[in-house]
Amino acid sequence: MNAHTRARVTLIEKATGRTVAGEMRSARVEDIKLWLRWLPGMSLEAEDAHWEWDEFIALALDYPSQIVAYVLIAEKALQGLMLLELEFEDGEGHACIHGLRISTAPWNRPPNNRYRFVGSLLVAQAVELSIGMGCEGRLWLESLPGAEEFYRGLGMIGLREKSVEEGLTPFKFDSATARVFLEQMSERRGR
Repeated sequence: MNAHTRARVTLIEKATGRTVAGEMRSARVEDIKLWLRWLPGMSLEAEDAHWEWDEFIALALDYPSQIVAYVLIAEKALQGLMLLELEFEDGEGHACIHGLRISTAPWNRPPNNRYRFVGSLLVAQAVELSIGMGCEGRLWLESLPGAEEFYRGLGMIGLREKSVEEGLTPFKFDSATARVFLEQMSERRGR
């Protein structure tokens, strides 16, 4: 698997339980228009409201050997975005993927959560990319305070206290916890 893989994914509509076909793929310039549709619904209090995904997508397109941006699209709308650094070392000197940014569309956030598994599918893509790049599923990221419970719920390991400068908590999947996470995701998809 490489950074530019396209994959079919399945989301579940929370209100009805209906399954919805989606696609995970590397971002394209035209995806910026889809992201702009998020802005009217984005709460100014959202921790990631200031993230400029148009710039992140452009950065990934300009430096494809170092950074990749993924989109998750379903029902002709952008449901989630992710920006990854491809060459990174965790705190123990292991090569891993570095999750720089992960966001879901405003309608996929609590309390509404139109679709289930958007964030989980994005993280699963990062883990699968890590495996495909020989990093054994290792993933490292720094969590915004409001997302810490989400990452703990996935089985990621919280590493230490929040950094004083940024207020972010580091989380990681090592090779063993990454395998467990992918197995759990596979079981969810099989239901």
